[in-house]
Amino acid sequence: PMLRLARRTLALSRAVLLTALGAAVSGAAQPAPRPVTVRFELNDAQVKGRLLEGVAVSVSPAGGGGTLSSGRTGADGRWAAQVPPGAYQVSYRLEGYVPYASEATEVREDGQLVTVSLSRVLEATESGGREVRIILNWGSRPDQVRDADSHVACPCGAGQGHVYYQNRAHEAADHKVELDVDDTDGGGPETITLTRPVAGAHLYWVHDYS
Repeated sequence: PMLRLARRTLALSRAVLLTALGAAVSGAAQPAPRPVTVRFELNDAQVKGRLLEGVAVSVSPAGGGGTLSSGRTGADGRWAAQVPPGAYQVSYRLEGYVPYASEATEVREDGQLVTVSLSRVLEATESGGREVRIILNWGSRPDQVRDADSHVACPCGAGQGHVYYQNRAHEAADHKVELDVDDTDGGGPETITLTRPVAGAHLYWVHDYS
């Protein structure tokens, strides 16, 4: 009986040891994701094809934290960083343009391209009135939408208050709605500017023309 008890105790000890080892292995720190290269391309929201050089780009973890990577765009309007896949807060600054920050830019794959359009400040546009600007960017890969059209319906009730590629501007004595940039070859930007917008709900939608 004592021998059988010793064998049972030994078997139980082995089982406990294996369980503890399994827990230690499962709780071990997993290797950090391998960094990927993400490219940022900056352009002017109102001038099709105008790439912006010298834009200060800063990448930080989403939700707060120190800067992981920063730099400035070159003559091609691009700057690249290496970060692990995940969500990031990215800020963009250039003199004469409205600063912009994205709180949750998703980085998923190596070579990913993030296109951002910056809007010039009011003094630079010399429009002389309050402006609201709607900027649409989308993917430019071959498997993504090639031509996306922006539409806005002005709440003023005018017959030409629907602005899109076939009716690029609606203007009255006190306000204006204009399609500044109509992009048809993919990626964007497609930009609509409201100058001194009237009070009320402006309806905005996007049509996949392709």
